[in-house]
Amino acid sequence: MIGCKPLKYTKSVLSSNTDRITVTGQVTDEDTGLAMPVVVISTIDNLRQTSTDKDGKYTLDITGCSQKLKAAWIGYHHVYTRNLNLKKGDKAVVNFTMKYGMRPLID
Repeated sequence: MIGCKPLKYTKSVLSSNTDRITVTGQVTDEDTGLAMPVVVISTIDNLRQTSTDKDGKYTLDITGCSQKLKAAWIGYHHVYTRNLNLKKGDKAVVNFTMKYGMRPLID
């Protein structure tokens, strides 16, 4: 993609404000529709992550031409996005709806 740097593993993942892609959104429970606080939102490689606030809202600055995001919380199925094909300087809104689903622990 033109104008987008590949993600590199360096001390500073976000080298400047112009490299940033800002993703915001909200996480809600599928059954109740209520906002979910403390849900971890991360890139698949886990280089960038944040958690939702008390209203289920988050902001995450990422880099890279094509990223997938994941929402994870104990007792809920992880939710993944499709590839977000964004270019540097873009802003996107990605909302997650999570479904409760306890799975047995495996020893």
